[in-house]
Amino acid sequence: MKKQSKEIIDNTVVLERTMERVMHDSMMPYSEHVILERAVPRVEDGLKPVQRRVLFVMHEAGLSPDKPFRKSANVVGETMAKYHPHGDSSIYETMVRMAQDFNMRVPLVEGSGNFGSMDGDPAAAFRYTEARLAAPSLFLMRDLEKETVPSSLNFDDTRREPDILPALFPNLLINGSAGIAVGLATNIPPHNPGEVIDGVIAYLENPKLTDAELAEYIKGPDFPTGGVITNAEILPEIYRTGEGKLHVRARASVETLPDGKEGIVITEFPYQTNKAELLAKILEHAQSRREIIAQIADIRDESDRSGVRAVIEVKKGCDAEKLLAYLYRYTDLQRTFGVNMIAIAEGRPMQLSLLDAVRYYVNSRKLVERRRVTYDLRVAREREEILDGLSVAARDIDRVIAIIRSSKTPAIARERLCETFSLSARQANAILEMRLRRITGLEIESIETELAELRKTIGVLEGLLADKKKLNGAIRRSLLEIKRAIDSPRRTELVSHGETGAVSLDAFKSASDAVVYVDEIGNLHRVSEKIFENLQKGEGRIPPERAVSLRTDRTLLLFGNRGGVYTLACEEVPECRSAKDKGVIPERLVQKFTDDVVLFLAPLDIEGEARLLFVTEQGMVKCSDFAEYRINRRKFESMLLREGDRIVYAAPRHGESPIELTLSDGKRKLRRDPVSVTGRRTYGVRAVKLDAGKTVSSALQTK
Repeated sequence: MKKQSKEIIDNTVVLERTMERVMHDSMMPYSEHVILERAVPRVEDGLKPVQRRVLFVMHEAGLSPDKPFRKSANVVGETMAKYHPHGDSSIYETMVRMAQDFNMRVPLVEGSGNFGSMDGDPAAAFRYTEARLAAPSLFLMRDLEKETVPSSLNFDDTRREPDILPALFPNLLINGSAGIAVGLATNIPPHNPGEVIDGVIAYLENPKLTDAELAEYIKGPDFPTGGVITNAEILPEIYRTGEGKLHVRARASVETLPDGKEGIVITEFPYQTNKAELLAKILEHAQSRREIIAQIADIRDESDRSGVRAVIEVKKGCDAEKLLAYLYRYTDLQRTFGVNMIAIAEGRPMQLSLLDAVRYYVNSRKLVERRRVTYDLRVAREREEILDGLSVAARDIDRVIAIIRSSKTPAIARERLCETFSLSARQANAILEMRLRRITGLEIESIETELAELRKTIGVLEGLLADKKKLNGAIRRSLLEIKRAIDSPRRTELVSHGETGAVSLDAFKSASDAVVYVDEIGNLHRVSEKIFENLQKGEGRIPPERAVSLRTDRTLLLFGNRGGVYTLACEEVPECRSAKDKGVIPERLVQKFTDDVVLFLAPLDIEGEARLLFVTEQGMVKCSDFAEYRINRRKFESMLLREGDRIVYAAPRHGESPIELTLSDGKRKLRRDPVSVTGRRTYGVRAVKLDAGKTVSSALQTK
């Protein structure tokens, strides 16, 4: 055994490589494969490979809209066996999504059975459902057999599949796309079919079209579920850069219900929102009995086959408009749709502007149309050649028959026909295969008629190839035909931010009493008064200067040890449910927080003639009126500090009580002299003379 083991070791080739090299050599091909072969669509047809393969398999099987449905399991199995050797679940989910009218602006698959719902219900298993191609899919695959697109061998080199579909309409923009690859993601919103086709035609007629001119045709996204885009003013920038964030809210209104009560009626939900889950969360939030949402009395989903309808019934006396504004702000009745227009163009992923997407599609469409015309012209010329030979034979049929009868073999007959009538081999073969009925007078006339029509067609096709304007005209007519077939009214309303009639957040907030304090490690906490009282009964009591009681709609001031004062809304401090919560560091809540620790908390609008006392490490003491600090700025100074000095004590000044200072060596000194009141930006006066190397470590006001 030892000898065998030694032989294995001796025959082993050991390669020494750095981890960076191994990761690069392994990860780069994998990420490229995921980007190109799975997650990101092609700009030409707007499809990912699995979507294209599902549609192609259905096309091969003849599952057109006029044919009977076929079991989904059959389509999934054929796709997996022939072109997509991955899990059946991913193939079926792809097919299901292409059949869902709440996901696709123009569904590409027509389903029969349970194909899921807006409530997040999954589709039935593929052994139960049936499917066939939807009518718009025929436009994606029209002329596929005319060599209009390149093709490649499948995974086992047994058959060929198209790299892209001819795509006679701009599917990428109409249906959009979403996918996550390695290192990048794409999220292209769907658009109105008629608007996109009009934009494509406009660019086709004027390739110098600008972004602003294109926006006159393609006004903005048009989601299958409708809704309202509330920040339409940023659409020009999004379409110029290919990325940005849209705010999409549900279409809702306040109505008087049949029972006389008032309620919020929702008829459209934001794109890709789970309706049932959203309504359940709103109900759960309402049961917490916090703020205005506690005024919800009942929630009902009244959706049926006629459309979507959800009713939120409110209690008597509730301001339903403010409640609706609250729901927009704090629930998924308003969502953010992150636009990231990335697609495969020129063989690599590219960030596309709207104009780029239209340009790439138009260029692809021109190439497809030119290839179609070239194919049709080749077929027409081949047919013309055959008909020309048949016409020659028909004009001298007796001589043709004599040649054929006197020939011993078909090969000899073909050779003699070619020599006698100057025919090609293809023409001679057509004559030999011609049936006797074609030598009747009517048949001969039909050959001549067909030949004349064919020559007209050849002339038209040659004209298309010779004249770009004529070719563009053919594309335009095709697009208008498709527009008539798939266009539908716009569903998503576009509204600028200033037109939404937004209600201020303060209008529906309800304030409550709270205590904000700083713990021993410097973290901020917001708790109820009851929790704080229980905390003060135990060990680790919070000094009064490091805690403040105020309402949640008020603003507080944070005084730091380096002289900084920071304003912070009370509600911005996360609420802690118990004294054991860790709180949050000030840096997370306050921009440009440069102090080491917060020494003192106070409400911004403190009442009365309060004064503040400060003591520093170098023995300075300062007293100022609190009015000096009623400044509504994010940050300002509490006092002037000499280089290297720090504040060790900050608290309200209690009359003229003495100040007890504790030095760094443990000694204590008492200052009884009154401290004169000075302005905010002052150094104060010296409280104690310190020996070299000593500092003040803490201070306390004695009674």
